[in-house]
Amino acid sequence: MAQYKIKDNVIHLGTGARGMVVDVLPARRGRQLYKVSFPSGISDVLEADLKADFNESDPFERCKSGIFGSYSDYAQKNTTFKIRNSNNSTLSSLKASKTLFRVYQFKPLLKFLNSPNRRLLVADEVGLGKTIEAGHIMLELKARRELSNVLIVCPKSLQEKWKNELYEKFGLLFKIYDSSRDLIADVNERIGTVRAIVNYEKIRMRKANKDKKQASGGKASNLVDYLIQTPRQFSMVICDEAHKMRNRETQTYRGAEIVMSNANAALFLTATPVMISTENLYNLLHLLDNTRHFNYQIFDNRLQENRPFIEAISSLNNHVPLQKILYNLVTSVVSRSFSVVDDSKHDREIFFSESSIKDLFQKDPVFKEIIDLLKGEDTPKVRARLQYLLSSMSVMNLVFSRTRKREVTTDMSQAERRPHLCKIVLHQDEKEEYDKVVQEYEEAMDEAAYYEEYEEEGESRPGPLGFVQRKRQIASSVWGYLNKERDLDRGIDAYEMYPDAKVEKLLSIIDEVFSNGTKKLVVFAIYRRTLKYLQIRLKKHGINALIIHGQLDNRADIINRFKHDENINILLSSEVGSEGLDMQFCNSMVNYDLPWNPMVVEQRIGRIDRFGQKSPVVNIYNMVVAGSIQEEIYMRLLDRIGIFRGTIGDMEAILDAPMVVEGKQMTIQDVYNKMEKETYTKNLSKEELDKKIAEVERAIANEKENLQHLQEGLSSALTNDAYFKDEINRILYNNAYVTDVELRNYLQSIVREYLTTCKLTPVEENVMEFHIPISRPEALRKFLTQYASQSTDDGRIALAQFRRRVDEEESFRLTFSQDKAYDDTSLNYLNIYHPMIQACLNYFVSNEDPNDTSFSYALQADEMLKEGERFYMGLYQLTTHRMVQGQEKESAELMPVVFDIENKQLVNDEEIVNRLYRRSQVEGSEHNASNEDLSAETIDDMRYDFADYVRDEIQRRQEEVNRQMESDKMRNIQQTEEYYKSRIDSYKSNISQWELNMEWSMNDNKEYQRWTNAIRLARANIQRMEKERDERLALINEDNQLTMEDKILSINLITII
Repeated sequence: MAQYKIKDNVIHLGTGARGMVVDVLPARRGRQLYKVSFPSGISDVLEADLKADFNESDPFERCKSGIFGSYSDYAQKNTTFKIRNSNNSTLSSLKASKTLFRVYQFKPLLKFLNSPNRRLLVADEVGLGKTIEAGHIMLELKARRELSNVLIVCPKSLQEKWKNELYEKFGLLFKIYDSSRDLIADVNERIGTVRAIVNYEKIRMRKANKDKKQASGGKASNLVDYLIQTPRQFSMVICDEAHKMRNRETQTYRGAEIVMSNANAALFLTATPVMISTENLYNLLHLLDNTRHFNYQIFDNRLQENRPFIEAISSLNNHVPLQKILYNLVTSVVSRSFSVVDDSKHDREIFFSESSIKDLFQKDPVFKEIIDLLKGEDTPKVRARLQYLLSSMSVMNLVFSRTRKREVTTDMSQAERRPHLCKIVLHQDEKEEYDKVVQEYEEAMDEAAYYEEYEEEGESRPGPLGFVQRKRQIASSVWGYLNKERDLDRGIDAYEMYPDAKVEKLLSIIDEVFSNGTKKLVVFAIYRRTLKYLQIRLKKHGINALIIHGQLDNRADIINRFKHDENINILLSSEVGSEGLDMQFCNSMVNYDLPWNPMVVEQRIGRIDRFGQKSPVVNIYNMVVAGSIQEEIYMRLLDRIGIFRGTIGDMEAILDAPMVVEGKQMTIQDVYNKMEKETYTKNLSKEELDKKIAEVERAIANEKENLQHLQEGLSSALTNDAYFKDEINRILYNNAYVTDVELRNYLQSIVREYLTTCKLTPVEENVMEFHIPISRPEALRKFLTQYASQSTDDGRIALAQFRRRVDEEESFRLTFSQDKAYDDTSLNYLNIYHPMIQACLNYFVSNEDPNDTSFSYALQADEMLKEGERFYMGLYQLTTHRMVQGQEKESAELMPVVFDIENKQLVNDEEIVNRLYRRSQVEGSEHNASNEDLSAETIDDMRYDFADYVRDEIQRRQEEVNRQMESDKMRNIQQTEEYYKSRIDSYKSNISQWELNMEWSMNDNKEYQRWTNAIRLARANIQRMEKERDERLALINEDNQLTMEDKILSINLITII
């Protein structure tokens, strides 16, 4: 059949002349001839010498002319687009980290991306992976090319954990800054590439009377001073353990306000956002967004209004009938109140109102839609819509994210912790050596005390802290302590002939664990000398052990060897050595000694009692010396906390709680530490010890109960995030991320097009081998040199490390699977950030034709898509622009639109549209277009239908967003006006009373003057509050109307076979 018809415009391939077909001659011997009118005259031209004359960038015209790319072309272009252009409907980084995939861990990412100002408080319970959630957010920002300067603020004890986890799991390279000057120098010199980790001390604001030189304009040596003098933007600020900033009166809080004013985006992480009252939570949200959260009483009232909507979402998810949800919602009553502090320093209520939700929200456009839906038909689609609308009514919806363990029991293992108390009776030789060391140190302490009393200055001598440390060390291991560390490093145990009661018990524990099937065991000890000593003793018994501690750089490699080497059975680990590493392939651990800090004990257990633990039971062996302080005191207190029976979600909040001791207020942790020092350095009687233990036990029990009541009371008032979990499942279903199949096809395309002498072959499930030819060993190196990205520190380092791994190798094993990479760290994990994938991306980008926007391929028939059906799928990108606090924010979303060729109409069934879009990502096969698919009339109809649909969809989305903005604006205006009116009315009421007082005090000049001054001050306050109110209302009423624009990315002809 002839490709062109009469009146078609064509171009002569040989001369480039443009002409029009005036006649189509009969085909002869497989050749087609046309009469074409050119400016020079009419000529006979073979079809092979012509091409259509049309706008080659217009996908509709390309379809009319039968110009289609193949499925491999589409897959390559689609993968390139997804890697380069993350948007609100596509998460490029969804499975691009070396972590176990957990749906709930992406909920904060979706909330963050949907937040208008990119600020979020994540309050997940302990153990759910807040560090991982922060890593996902940064990885997605990196995919969107929005990650430049980053500042992570965390306690000093967590700095190494952050650094290691972000690098090992996400490939993000961070530097720990101990010096503010070094950080300031790097921020000045390395514009946009600083990745810093600092502790909270670094963001403390200096007190006004300090460092006068800086106050007068000197060079800043403090980060906060520097940011005041020289504002520098951080693309992201992350504050871990953010509850440390809950007190607005501290210098840390004031410094954080300066840091936050220089943050484009911010993430606060804490398991305990509420430790005393909701004011803690408000203070954190005020730090995040002081424009929206500017008054605690307004915030508290909004929380009360929040509660019925959160309860409605819970009911919706529990399949409560819609009519019952409607009744409970509209009859809910909420109260609002405002108060002031009077002269006697007590709160005095100046406003109180009680209203039903129905009356309070009767004019709200979103609430009206909710009510209409609750009165209508109960369908899955209606419930999904209600879930979205109810979530949007929540004031906490886009600024607060909380996941509790009980909500994700299907997402994670729930192993039972089973403690085993192992009492050790020391041999006589050990006991004598222990007592000897203690006695010698006590004598040295006495001597030091003598010199301190009679000498003003002297050399450093033993003190209580040193004594505590010495006792800890020898209690950990008598013979390990007495050995010289240099001997242990050479494998020499000078006391090998002496029996060791703790080692004997450890050997019996090893036999018990191994007899139950598991041949891996983690043994924790505080001191390196103990670890080295144990390695020698175990080897003597034929047991191979590896050591890991904080001074080793290759900790991940050691863990990987321990996991996969059948000849290595024991890992000897310190706390610092294991930070950030996952060892859930073990189900048993030994506390060879016990740290005094319960948080450290919890962190030890958390190395194996974590995501991916398949065993229903985690065994915890606690070795304590019989009759020791640990047995008498410590185990009793740990048992009271419950640390060996389950994860303590609010451990830090418990230990940070105040208690009164001997008339002084101290935290439970302080009392704990003081008790350790006293029990090691003083001869306390049994009665004194029991009294101290009982005090701490009561404080722990009280604080656990207080926290439970507070958290449970707030859980129904904050947020219910089921909608976001459904959104993540939708992204997964639609393959709206770069899948491992797409990455595999991507690399295979490069092998076909460029690395033609290399081979990529499957080895086992999810593992492939890349072969480099002996004849051209430089092939891969040359490709990486030319195309791999080296514009960032991350890119340069990743490329250098990959080269070191594969240079001089004839082949290497790789995987595209997140799960496989997590399980076997020896494999090269090719995610979207890997140098090979980035090189593929740059190669395809440099060789792509922007006019390639039409593709033809086939999908296999299934229960929904029937054989013989043919569709055109247009893929549009919708970009939204809106102003938020004076700054333009942009977000984008992909939208497929499908046209049924046979029925010549749009497909309105969302399930069919989503099925076609999802399967097109990874399941297509090559298929040529037929002439019946190229009808110009059909394609023109489709063009108009697509335009109508996109216009209507943009209008619908704009109206919906505007409705939500109007709803939020109405509530903010009402609460703001109520607050300021109550305060102004209170001042006016006082003025009326004081004016009467003035009349009664006409004869008393002093009293008269006092009331005059009070009235003048009150009127000034009224003026100030009226001005403040008007400014707040002006901010709320800013024109936030959004605009949307569309762009067609491709049209795909899909044939079902």
